[in-house]
Amino acid sequence: MKSDMFNSFLNGTLPLSITNLTQVHEFDVSRNDITGILDTLLFSDSSDDPKRGLISIRNLLFQDTHLSGTLRNKIGNIKNLTILALDANNFYGPIPPSLGNCTHLSVLRLNENQFSGTIPPSIGKLTNLTDVRFFANYLNGTVPRELRNLSSLVVLHLAENNFISELPPQVCKVGKLVNFSASSNRFTGPIPVSLKNCPSLYRVRIKYNMLTGYADEDFGVYPNLTYIDFSYNKIRARRPQPPQSLPPLQPRNPRISPAAAQPPQPLHRHSLHRHHRRSIAVVGSCVAVIGSSLAVVWKLVGRLLCSSALLLSLCRRCVSATALLPRSR
Repeated sequence: MKSDMFNSFLNGTLPLSITNLTQVHEFDVSRNDITGILDTLLFSDSSDDPKRGLISIRNLLFQDTHLSGTLRNKIGNIKNLTILALDANNFYGPIPPSLGNCTHLSVLRLNENQFSGTIPPSIGKLTNLTDVRFFANYLNGTVPRELRNLSSLVVLHLAENNFISELPPQVCKVGKLVNFSASSNRFTGPIPVSLKNCPSLYRVRIKYNMLTGYADEDFGVYPNLTYIDFSYNKIRARRPQPPQSLPPLQPRNPRISPAAAQPPQPLHRHSLHRHHRRSIAVVGSCVAVIGSSLAVVWKLVGRLLCSSALLLSLCRRCVSATALLPRSR
């Protein structure tokens, strides 16, 4: 039997009379204005007498209503539960560990609520899970390693929580994962190897974390990938290559012998004294040459001055003789 009241403009609280629906397999009141809490009488044990509650339920959907309160541990009494969709409500408190008793569960959607605490390790018992959505809650701590047992996962959403430490190492154990998100947490460390070797990936969102590594090494080949976002992390595009050593310089002039191309050897103390004396002698010779050159210059200047005086005297005599000649009329 199926009870589908999806988007039926219902309002108010859930009546306890629905606990008499012991033969209903699917109960869907999503997209209605329903308030209140999920009473524990809804999840009575099938061994109770008289039998009450949704003991035969397989698909339980309360999506996008206004239900609130905590999710009671008695929900684990519904052993045949296959789909549990409580997303977009106001549930708070911890995720009950008793969910690990619902071993037939394939879809678990608790996203967009106010659940807090850690993910119970008992979730790792639900090996039939294909769709798990915890995003947009207040979950914290580390993601339990027991999630590696969920080898049938196709969708896993952990985004917008307060998870720390590394991403689940076996997040894509057998290569079935298609949609994975872990954005807006505090994940650290490298990209899991299982995520690199996961060709089934279609969408990946791991932005706003503190993940490290190199994109060219830590991500694999994804033939079906349409979207990936690992921005706002510490992931670099590629590992910087070490500088390559240059070959030794060879002389371009073949006439230069290898010995001539060798670097100069350090001078010993005696060699330094010898070079010092030689330098002083060279300086002295230069000074002597400069002095001789200056003496020659001065002699030339003196002779030039004498010649100038003689020429001036001759000019004066010529002027006097010209003055004594008679003038013509």
